[in-house]
Amino acid sequence: MSIPSKLKSHFTLISLSVVLIISLIALRGFRLDQAPQGFYLDEAAIAAQSMCIAESGHTADQTFRLFAPVLGSGYATPLTLGLSAAWVKLYGHRIENFRALAAFVGLIGLFALAWAAQLWRGGSLSWPMAGAILLTSPWMFHLSRIYWDPIFAFALWCITLALWAAWRRHPNWKSAGAIGLFAALSMLTYPPFRIGVPLSILVMLWPSPRADGPRLSGPSLIALILGGCIGLLPLLTVIHDPHFWSRSDFLAIWSSHHLAQTFPAQSHWQFWDLPLIFLENLTRHFDPRFLIFRGDENLRHSSGFGGLLQPAELLGIAALAAYSLRQWPRPEGRILFLSVIGFAPAALTWEALPHALRGLMAAPALLWAAVLGAELMMEKWRPYRIGALILSLAIAGFFVPYIRDYFGRYPHDSQLWYEADTIAHWRKTREWLKPEEGLAHLYFRLSEDGESCRSARLND
Repeated sequence: MSIPSKLKSHFTLISLSVVLIISLIALRGFRLDQAPQGFYLDEAAIAAQSMCIAESGHTADQTFRLFAPVLGSGYATPLTLGLSAAWVKLYGHRIENFRALAAFVGLIGLFALAWAAQLWRGGSLSWPMAGAILLTSPWMFHLSRIYWDPIFAFALWCITLALWAAWRRHPNWKSAGAIGLFAALSMLTYPPFRIGVPLSILVMLWPSPRADGPRLSGPSLIALILGGCIGLLPLLTVIHDPHFWSRSDFLAIWSSHHLAQTFPAQSHWQFWDLPLIFLENLTRHFDPRFLIFRGDENLRHSSGFGGLLQPAELLGIAALAAYSLRQWPRPEGRILFLSVIGFAPAALTWEALPHALRGLMAAPALLWAAVLGAELMMEKWRPYRIGALILSLAIAGFFVPYIRDYFGRYPHDSQLWYEADTIAHWRKTREWLKPEEGLAHLYFRLSEDGESCRSARLND
């Protein structure tokens, strides 16, 4: 008995999707200590604090802190430290172990986005297609291979978006409270989210103009606020510490340093100059050279090959934008607007723009839009052909050229960005070339020399 050709095509498409998804998940754990090569000193400093907490419950200076100081004026946040300490206990403390945690957390975020898309569509979702788009995002593939706070904030915000999708279908105070909690936790975990999240919540929960649209009731509003307050409670321990806020204050476009550079002493700036600076900075993040062709010039934020968005992702975003504009207003338009808001934190800073890391809040909304756009195309046109097109773009636009470059050229070109020479010199001579980066040095002494955090001295 012969198998119908449509069934064969469907089976082939699903098989290819499953193979692609398994391969891409596996690639997230491949050569984590070699690509990127080295261990960026921020990564090493957070790792050292996590190891100390795992050992004694205290940070490297033998005090109990919810926020642990790392390099410069940076701080590792409670969720990162807590999960990392537990991870160290379970899986060890090598470089690849810490980066594996980042890869795992990144996958949780991507799964949450697929769940959000399924909820948005009322339970109908082509999971192979969604997986192909989400797992071939160069932006998130790269950042999920680096161990630092932003990837944890990404996952928390993705969960928040999924909870919002659930609330839209069945508005209730429990979902609203969970939205508030996870949104606040994402704000707690990475400073740029403290600007983007409140703006995004307004867009997400603003009453729909449609009579049958979801409404935020009084109990739900109270639950939302309470959830947010609970999530932000740890900030009370550092709210009066000026050092904790100094990095954000320095980078803001309204900082005295930036204004002095932008407006020389002989001229004067006025309040309405700030919105113009913000808009100029925002437009930089929609430059095709940044999003599509080159990415961030900082090789810690992207690999420098092919931009932040891959072809299948771009096609899905374009499809959803066209659909939303033709039938405006559509709720999908809110998702597109969230992607614009996601770049707002980066646009409110002045250093090294456009900036992929500070604009990370845009990534979940763009990926979600891409999945929904692909689903709409499959729904309105021939699903098998659209599915084959998405898979082809994912393979041709990411899987072959991007991965080949990532594990070929990129490890060599990024060595200086990840302090590979400093680490190699220490391993050879036990001489640390950057005495001001004592926490990073501490990580290698704890991890490779077997020192105890209780006995080690930071300034050795």
